Amino acid sequence: MICVIKIFRNESIAKAKADHPTVTNYTEIEKLAEKDFNEAARKFFVETIKLGRSLRTHAKWGFYGFPYCNYNAGKNGTRECWKKYQDWNDKMMFIFNESDALFPSIYLGSNATSEERFLYVQAVLNEARRISRKFNPPKPIYAYTKIEYDPLKQINDFYNEKDLCSTIRQPADLGIDGIIIWSSSRNITLRCPHIQEKMNGGIGSMISNIIEEHEGCRKTRCKEHGKCVWSTNST
Repeated sequence: MICVIKIFRNESIAKAKADHPTVTNYTEIEKLAEKDFNEAARKFFVETIKLGRSLRTHAKWGFYGFPYCNYNAGKNGTRECWKKYQDWNDKMMFIFNESDALFPSIYLGSNATSEERFLYVQAVLNEARRISRKFNPPKPIYAYTKIEYDPLKQINDFYNEKDLCSTIRQPADLGIDGIIIWSSSRNITLRCPHIQEKMNGGIGSMISNIIEEHEGCRKTRCKEHGKCVWSTNST
């Protein structure tokens, strides 16, 4: 990644020198290179969404992993992303302005306790909700999640019940509009029977129960207006 960043940086500086031949101060060239690169990147993000929308008019368009959050959120009992990540997301409003929905990632790693994972997911979703509420009406949120810890290396290593609750039940309880269960195609022939078994069994039943529970709450408590959102003060 560092090498790739260096290539972009060097090429941007070379282009800035070519575009501004009368500028000889290197610091000024660096500033121009950064400005030109950021403007081009902004245009790329926005025009990509516009192109996608023109080709698939009924789809909801946005970018995976936005808004962003620090990976150690939840480590110290925190339920929010660090302030510098919130500030960075605020600078990305040009992406959110053009997006039809937000697509944060709540993938779990193995280097954390179940409690820390729960709080990490909550921090990511709280940040997505913060960005969503900047719009009227709020932008829909669809969180990318998975059900396996390391599908690139393991054949049958699925989330335990606590982590499934953190990544399936918790989004529903926080009012998230939906989840996208995503994974790798690595060793899929070997993994597929295990995935099918899990989806036909416990995971599928959990999803069905959550949908039924929230539909019932929406009808009885919300009178078909809005959706039930639980408090974030408990785990």
